Amino acid sequence: MRKKVTTLILVAVITAAVSLRAWACTPPLNVGNIWGDLTPPDEIEYTPSEDVDKACDAAAKKWLEEHPIDLAPAESETETEAETETAAETEAETVTPGKHYLDWSKYIPESFRNRWMSFVRR
Repeated sequence: MRKKVTTLILVAVITAAVSLRAWACTPPLNVGNIWGDLTPPDEIEYTPSEDVDKACDAAAKKWLEEHPIDLAPAESETETEAETETAAETEAETVTPGKHYLDWSKYIPESFRNRWMSFVRR
């Protein structure tokens, strides 16, 4: 009984020492006006001048000339592409009975499998 009381007192002292130290170092969270004398961003009204508008338009035109965008409709798939996609989908979806969905024998070396099986047999 004496050991239990001593342990409980020791745990309480350690907990208080750790939490008080962390509590003392944490600054108070006084969330007030974080902007001070500044105007909050949602209250700022900005209208660019004509020079800025012209510069942005010129930069956009230059970028589009250097990087043309192809807006033509996509060509239809050829038959071979469609056939290979459907063949790949059917191969991945087929599950043979008695086999796992993922065949681990491809990924585990033969030597490791033999060692493991000899260990399991013992």
